[in-house]
Amino acid sequence: MVISKQLRKVLDQTNIDDIAIPLNIFDALNEIKKSNKVGLSLCIGYNSSMSPHIYSMDIDIYNNMSYNVFDIDLIDHIKKSSNLDGAILIDNKGNLKHSGKYYRHDPGDTLIKMNGSYNSQKMLWENYGFNLPVCTRHLSAINGSFHMPKTIIFVLSEEYQDIRSFYKGNILYSPYSSEINI
Repeated sequence: MVISKQLRKVLDQTNIDDIAIPLNIFDALNEIKKSNKVGLSLCIGYNSSMSPHIYSMDIDIYNNMSYNVFDIDLIDHIKKSSNLDGAILIDNKGNLKHSGKYYRHDPGDTLIKMNGSYNSQKMLWENYGFNLPVCTRHLSAINGSFHMPKTIIFVLSEEYQDIRSFYKGNILYSPYSSEINI
């Protein structure tokens, strides 16, 4: 499986304890995309020291709860969370910590920090290396992964129903091999 080879390469540099956590997330997202047209984002490896890079919404269904990705019907929980806006934050042990969160989003500034430049003649999504137009969820996720370099962020696209993962501001996994830049 392509995703597992790429994950193995970066896992030692993250906060994530076990490769089974992101693989379980990836499998769940693949199941969800078959039956539902939803979009969502999940951040794995989150801890409270990353709070300056996260913004809250009104609803956080996992705050002060104790759910682990291996002990629950993960697909059910992800579907429930996808009805709300914002990302799901999961710690390094696979515990669902928060929902309804936003990643720090400063796309132009982050591009300059990452690449040393920003091409104003291109669309923002092209500057980040996406093949197809993507919206805020993807741009925020790639920004969030840059600002929280010990995490892996997964996005299920509502428009295309494809999965991408981001690490340190790079595209770690995409259904379009030309997008992968790690």
